[in-house]
Amino acid sequence: MLDRWLQRALRSPTGPLWQMFLAPLGLLMGLPFPLALRLLSPVAETIVPWVWGVNAVACVLGSVAAVRLAVSWGLQEVVILGALVYVLAGCWGHRLLGRQSQRPGIPL
Repeated sequence: MLDRWLQRALRSPTGPLWQMFLAPLGLLMGLPFPLALRLLSPVAETIVPWVWGVNAVACVLGSVAAVRLAVSWGLQEVVILGALVYVLAGCWGHRLLGRQSQRPGIPL
């Protein structure tokens, strides 16, 4: 049933507009984790499995927390909170990148 709905939605005249709107968001939300793994691998190879584990736990707990908060606070507040978390994580990652680029011999 969802397959049919998705196929109809993507074939509709507004389908390409939705794809153009959602693709950049998916790219921006999907890039930080692989980039962080790329930075960590040469420096701290032993920590990479732990990073995968923390990511998995954060995904599960984050989705459960988002549903619970959306029920009690409202969806708009949860979306704003999620955007704020992404901005804070981006600032933190940018700061770490700046520190690593100052160290000689660490590839970016």
